[in-house]
Amino acid sequence: MSLYPSLQQSISSNSNKGGSSSGNTFFFARVNDILLSTETKTENFFNDAGGWAGLGSIKFTQLGTTTDNDKPTQLIAKPLFTNIIQYPILEEIVLILQAPSNGLNTDPQSKTYYYLTTIGLWNSIHHNAFPDIPNFNKKINKKNNNSIQQVEEGSTTSTSPDTEVLKFGNSFKEKSGIKNLLPEEGDIIVEGRWGQSIRFSSTTVKKLPSNSWSSQGELGSPITIIRNGQSKEKNNSAPWVPLYEDINNDGSSIYMSSGQDIPLELASKNLKSFDVTVGSAFNSALQIPDPYIPSPNISPKQADNLK
Repeated sequence: MSLYPSLQQSISSNSNKGGSSSGNTFFFARVNDILLSTETKTENFFNDAGGWAGLGSIKFTQLGTTTDNDKPTQLIAKPLFTNIIQYPILEEIVLILQAPSNGLNTDPQSKTYYYLTTIGLWNSIHHNAFPDIPNFNKKINKKNNNSIQQVEEGSTTSTSPDTEVLKFGNSFKEKSGIKNLLPEEGDIIVEGRWGQSIRFSSTTVKKLPSNSWSSQGELGSPITIIRNGQSKEKNNSAPWVPLYEDINNDGSSIYMSSGQDIPLELASKNLKSFDVTVGSAFNSALQIPDPYIPSPNISPKQADNLK
C-alpha cells in the first residue's frame, strides 16, 4: 500500500505531462544537466530549481522514454540526502523517487522528485556514464543534414559537418587508468573519482595479491589510510583491475597505523648531519640519535660548554 494515497495517481499524471515513472514509485533516469553554479547547460535551470536552494539538482529523462533533442527535459530532481552527496555527471543513470516537497503546509500530498544514487553500471569509481547513443547519433545526423542543406543553398553562414563528441560535463574529462581500490575483509572505503580515498582497514592474512601493511602485526589491528592521487607509475594491468595504495608512489598519503610495518622509502638518504650512514636495512627510528637534553639544574650557558 502506498504511503501517500494519491502517489500513484500523481506519478501517472506527471508521466502524461512529460514522462515519469509509468506508475512506479522508483524509476531510473539519465542525467541531462546538473545545477552546480548559476551557469547551466539548459536555460533558466537555476531559477526553475529554486536558485541556490536547488544546488545539486538535476534535469533528467526517464529511461525508456523518447525526447525531442531540441526540447530539453523539464523534469527536475533534488538530492535526497544533503550531508553526504555523490554528485552525478552527465549521462550517468540515477535512481529517482518521489517524496514530500516544501509545499506540505498548503498541500499535504505535495511531492517532488529526488535522486538517490548513481547506478554503478561499470562498477567504476571514475564514472558510470551510459549515454543514449541512438539519440546522440540522431542529433549529430540532424546537425550534419542542416549543414549540408545550407551549403547546397549557398548560405554564407554554413558550417562544416558536426564532429561533436560526448560530453560528461563542462570540465569533467574521462581519464584512463583510474582504478578502484582492492578491498580487504571488513573494509570501509570512501573513494573519489580521481584516485582519492579513505580506507578503514586492518592487518589481514596474507593473500595474492597482498597489501603492503600486513607483513607484521596482529590480525585485526586497525589502520586508516588517506590517499590523495593514485600512483602514476606505469601499470600494465587493465583499467578494471583494482589495486592497493602505494605509499611511495601515490600523490600524497597519511597512514595511521597500530603495529603494522609500512614499507616507506626515505625521500633522501643523506643524513650526514646526524652522523648516520644509510644502509639497505636502515631503520631511521632506531639509528637517528636522540637529541641531548641537559639537566634542569644546569644553566643554558653551562649546557653550551658541555662536550
